[in-house]
Amino acid sequence: MPLKARLFLLLLSLGLFAFILQLIRGRRLKIEHSILWIVVSVLMILLSIWQDFTDQIAHAIGIDY
Repeated sequence: MPLKARLFLLLLSLGLFAFILQLIRGRRLKIEHSILWIVVSVLMILLSIWQDFTDQIAHAIGIDY
């Protein structure tokens, strides 16, 4: 994946994480839902940084791109 695409995904993931934190601070997101969304956003950040892992998962389940 090109560097620009990886940086875009990283910025998008960090933006989602910041948005979730803002919702939690404003008490507009319940704690039960916030835990799930924080985990999802952290996974998105990790997958956007660690591209090889995503490629390995795709190869393991038979996705060829």
